[in-house]
Amino acid sequence: MTTVPPPPIRPLTHLDSDGNPLRRSPHVERQIGRALRVDPSALLAWAREPWSDTEGLSLEAIVYLLRWHDDYRGVYHTPINVGLENILEGRCRILYRRYVWSIPAIIREDVFAEMMLHIFLLLGNLATDSGDWLQVRFKGQFYYSVLDALKKPGIREDRGRMMGSIPLSLLSQTETYTDRDTGKNLGVRASLSAPLPSPEEYSLARDALSAIKDDRHRTVYIEHKVEKRTMAEIERETGIPRSTLYAHYLQARKDVERWVRGGQGDE
Repeated sequence: MTTVPPPPIRPLTHLDSDGNPLRRSPHVERQIGRALRVDPSALLAWAREPWSDTEGLSLEAIVYLLRWHDDYRGVYHTPINVGLENILEGRCRILYRRYVWSIPAIIREDVFAEMMLHIFLLLGNLATDSGDWLQVRFKGQFYYSVLDALKKPGIREDRGRMMGSIPLSLLSQTETYTDRDTGKNLGVRASLSAPLPSPEEYSLARDALSAIKDDRHRTVYIEHKVEKRTMAEIERETGIPRSTLYAHYLQARKDVERWVRGGQGDE
């Protein structure tokens, strides 16, 4: 039986400030070459090993493998791809907690969502070389994505506090959550033993969720914000790509934030 060798490692094409193509480090190149030769279970086991700047499968190599599986194999939802995405997102959360602790707690999760959307869009855009930096200096792009997220008009501490005043957490304790005016089920799961919200709390939370215009956005917002489910869990159930889930969540957040400010646009 003849073993088909893996395709050659694709060179980077994005140009640096001097007009030269970016280059991965020799360490990352060796890791990619090794990763393309092992079976998926061994690759995931390697990626789950303790990780540091010098040990374990690098973030830069994981980015290449995710792009390679999307491009060469022509499929998205494979166990290897979803597994690598989960590992990548988990490591990003570790970096986020370690280095950006100074971000106010009230907006940390929304900054993380904005940042991950940016990274997944860069990673998944196979039509351009815009994600090449992720294979050269992942941490540098990571910090740029955090700074970019902090520049978003809605990501501000004062607005985060306004958003935090909406008692959405109470809705995860209710048996059903139906809009009393329209009869529309807004889809929150139930706990029969928990008390129902007060009419005032119910009305505030109802109006906030009703401000989300798109049912898909509302569903992801409820699952992630109210039910505290991870994007990996939602992706596993729905089959929706991670970048799309983050986009849905952030658009829903914008709708709620706009409602909090009385329908005004971003400043």
